[in-house]
Amino acid sequence: MMPDDPRQNGLRIRSCDECGAYGLRHHWKCSKATRPAWERSEGLQQGSGLTRTPMSRKPSAKQTKRARNRALLRKGVIEEGLTDCEIRWENVCTGRFDGWHHLQKLSQGGSDSLLNMVRACNPCNGKIEDEPLEARRRGWVRSDS
Repeated sequence: MMPDDPRQNGLRIRSCDECGAYGLRHHWKCSKATRPAWERSEGLQQGSGLTRTPMSRKPSAKQTKRARNRALLRKGVIEEGLTDCEIRWENVCTGRFDGWHHLQKLSQGGSDSLLNMVRACNPCNGKIEDEPLEARRRGWVRSDS
């Protein structure tokens, strides 16, 4: 027996009578040879009607309520004409209200009340996340600990 013969391991796999290959693989000159599945497959064709469905979950009732409240607050603030950034971090601020910054994060027990939120542009909000010690010194981050 050949050293790479699968029968040495106790497997019962028949060999091809024509080329001597074991299992499903055949020598390329063998008449029984077939191309591997990935070479035979044409893949998804345009217009085949097959589409991918995104895996997403619906937001919870709590998340939906929070998003609705923030949207109402934002609408009210904009109607009052308060569309500027309150943080005004030098060299990054755009001056335009893009969203809310929570002084105390929700994960640390903060709330969505106006006492815990300030108007912020995206660059200022990012700067607060990037430099938490400086933001705490300036009063833009609070925690109970």
